[in-house]
Amino acid sequence: MVAAVLAAAALAAPPASCASAHTIVLDGPLRIVGTRVATRHKRDRVGLYACLRGGRPTAIGQSGYPGFSGATDVDVVAFDGARYLATITVRDSGTGARYRVFDLQRHRQVTLARSAAVGFGEDPFRVLPSGTLARSDFGVQLIPRGFRGDEASLTKLGSPRSYDLAYVGSTLYWSTSADPASPVVAAATAVDAPAAAPENRVYDITHLGPYNLTRHPGRCEDLPGRLVAASVHVRVVAHRGARSVCAIGSSKVAPVARSGELRIVADEWLLTRDASGARLIASSNGRVVARAPGLVRSVTVAQDGRLAWIDESGRLLLARSHGRAPLVLAPAGDAPSALAASAETIYWTSGGAPRRSQR
Repeated sequence: MVAAVLAAAALAAPPASCASAHTIVLDGPLRIVGTRVATRHKRDRVGLYACLRGGRPTAIGQSGYPGFSGATDVDVVAFDGARYLATITVRDSGTGARYRVFDLQRHRQVTLARSAAVGFGEDPFRVLPSGTLARSDFGVQLIPRGFRGDEASLTKLGSPRSYDLAYVGSTLYWSTSADPASPVVAAATAVDAPAAAPENRVYDITHLGPYNLTRHPGRCEDLPGRLVAASVHVRVVAHRGARSVCAIGSSKVAPVARSGELRIVADEWLLTRDASGARLIASSNGRVVARAPGLVRSVTVAQDGRLAWIDESGRLLLARSHGRAPLVLAPAGDAPSALAASAETIYWTSGGAPRRSQR
């Protein structure tokens, strides 16, 4: 059965363009689309392709419902914001996980590396603007683009008990402890990348199926206008000078700032940012769950929906719910910088040292 599935997958024709296939992710220059891959099983699979700025599609793998023993699915995607896209693929059996890095300008895979992941939903990697893969499975390691040598020869940064990677600019963060009894602390290293390089955009696209490639009843799918941002279940549409966000299957539609940055986090939260500040909207109900008023120097969102930002005065603040005043994570005198987030941790640098905050 597995052989039949893989054979059918190998014969699946790519779309002529990303505009001709169903959009799964739309984020700035990146569009990931899916096409139906017929199998001899009762459940078909989804072929995944990535395009930059409407260019030629690059095949990045497949996804499917659980139940294909031995089938390999794309689990999480990380994008550097410009050229390189990294994936982690996991077999349905929970073995043989692999990282892959794709050069979307040259339309090819450039790096293949092992992962210690044994299940879906793990997020132990980032990709740098150079195409270098950062992973934390075996201690933090940097795998250069196109690396073909012995992975064991790569330098390990910090303790083997390292996890929760985050990246921004020329700083790579992680959390670490010397042993199970030791406190967890933040660690960081400088990487060869522009100081202004953005955080990775991370998308979980586990277990997609043909269901995800069809229109669903509800107000969200029927919104008129042009799609300007998307994740698996979130859509942002522009129409007649206005923008709106909604979640597929929900009747709630919320207005969004007419201009400025859009960032979807964890297939749930929409971050908007313009000259008046930043807002975090829960797409499921359209509510603004956090605000960062005024000029925002930098901002990040953890996947659990925590919003942190550096304000005009240089303070690092963490939004709190129910209208409470934000928590000061670092005063302006500490000169916080290099703000970034992983799935669970917010990181920054103060006084040349990495810091972290968890819920």
